[in-house]
Amino acid sequence: MDLTPNTIQTMLAADRTAEAERQCRDAVSRNRDDGVAWFGLALVAEKRGDTAGRIDALQNAIRILGEQPPLLGPLADAFAEAGKLKDAKRLYRKLADAMPDNPLPLVRLADCLARSGDAAEAKTVLQKRLTQSPEQQGLHGALNQLLLEAGEGAAAVAMLKKATDAQPGRADLWVNLGHALKNTGALDRAADAYRKALDGQPLIGEAYRHLMRLDPTPSPEGLDGRMETVFADASVKSNDRAEIGFGLFHLYDRQGRHDDAWAVLDAANALMRQTVPYRADYDAAYTDTILNMVTEDYIKQRSGAGSDERPIFIVGLPRTGSTLVEQILSSHPDVAPIGESTGFDEALSAVLAERAGVSGPAALDNLNAAGFTAIADRYWRATAPLRGDAPRQTDKQLGNIRIAGLVRLAFPNAAIVLCERDEAESLFSSYSMAFSAGQAQSYSLDDLVSAYKQYHALVDHWDRVLGEGWCLRLSYESLIGDFEAEARKLVAACGLDWSDACLDFHKQKNVVRTASAPQVRQKPYKSSLQRSLPYRQWLDPYLEKITRAES
Repeated sequence: MDLTPNTIQTMLAADRTAEAERQCRDAVSRNRDDGVAWFGLALVAEKRGDTAGRIDALQNAIRILGEQPPLLGPLADAFAEAGKLKDAKRLYRKLADAMPDNPLPLVRLADCLARSGDAAEAKTVLQKRLTQSPEQQGLHGALNQLLLEAGEGAAAVAMLKKATDAQPGRADLWVNLGHALKNTGALDRAADAYRKALDGQPLIGEAYRHLMRLDPTPSPEGLDGRMETVFADASVKSNDRAEIGFGLFHLYDRQGRHDDAWAVLDAANALMRQTVPYRADYDAAYTDTILNMVTEDYIKQRSGAGSDERPIFIVGLPRTGSTLVEQILSSHPDVAPIGESTGFDEALSAVLAERAGVSGPAALDNLNAAGFTAIADRYWRATAPLRGDAPRQTDKQLGNIRIAGLVRLAFPNAAIVLCERDEAESLFSSYSMAFSAGQAQSYSLDDLVSAYKQYHALVDHWDRVLGEGWCLRLSYESLIGDFEAEARKLVAACGLDWSDACLDFHKQKNVVRTASAPQVRQKPYKSSLQRSLPYRQWLDPYLEKITRAES
């Protein structure tokens, strides 16, 4: 069989990864200048999550086949994934110049610019292209995301209002306007924008999903029948059907149709898994590396440096009340929210790349105490535009639980808040939610069990290595049950004087970009407790697996 990109992709799609790799390696061993075989090895590396191997294979393919966009694009993506933003930006600029009719390279260039701390240039390049080609898909959404990340919600809404006025028939613009309005707290106007999107394009799944979460009526405008028809249509794209399925779940749940709700939720998650791949073994391997490398001796040998700044890191599992905690703290006049920042992980990767030439956790031995000071300085500088004049900031990147020991070395005086919730509730809430990005483990209950096992192993590890006082453990149920008392404990544990503004967190006009954006515009409410009860017959077998692992 001739080795072609199509045959390699066919093998990978059929889960014949080992066979594809063997054939590509055999071809390269016979001829080091076989560009197709090198490209195949890049595809294999991508499937296995081996970013370094992907970069090496793509560079060899380009050496042989030349700088073609189908090769430069994946290489730029791999550089961006590896945190090599300078290389990624160089390639994205080249691709954007070569393909002015394709907005994707420019969108990804803007993302890399923002990640490297140059949000102003990111906005400029998008605005310039929008002025030239306002009809190009994806540009308004990328600019909307940048503005919301920068806390410029009013500017995002104004930009999209102008765009929908100029191009009222474009459903994607109405969806993005709905997102901007929802994230800035204008929930009724957001629902109207999603309805207008569906008037123009009845197959946009995310518009249905967001609308079902915003409209509390049992049968909003007869949309249930329309959604059921589209969901049952196998010719509709899987991601749109999945989004509609999550919307139907919320609708059936409100109607008390719990058997139907669980059935459609299971189907929606199965569809989502087709478009959002996840390898639990990769995450488990990463966690094991951290557990094996960041020991008590590792911490002792590198302590005594870091930064005197006092960021507040909010960590834990998804759907445990972390957005509520962020809103309480960011209502304080001395605290600014920077959202779910990847800043610490990017600072860690950048310093590792400078000092060791690689950026994975296996390279952590190359860091000394001064290395953690460098990480802290890079992180604090990169997040400065989001912090503004505030002396403190909240960082709600929940995944920092995996590297909490490294966070403590970089910021010895940081406050770390560990958000906790009844596991039946958080497991159910994750499984019943379609996330805008990330959290790929949440579309499979087996993957969620694996994630929970890793989480417990990490918390136990940090308890041993850092001591039990390494964080404030905050129970969602306790916070909802006695809000003011728990909020006062939270504020005090973060080294802040009390401010009554923290009780009025729901009145904030800030941008909230998480799945909890609608909920945190309300006062604390107890209806969020025990929502899993009608579904425990399906959840209990998975909860038992977590319990057995803990014992």
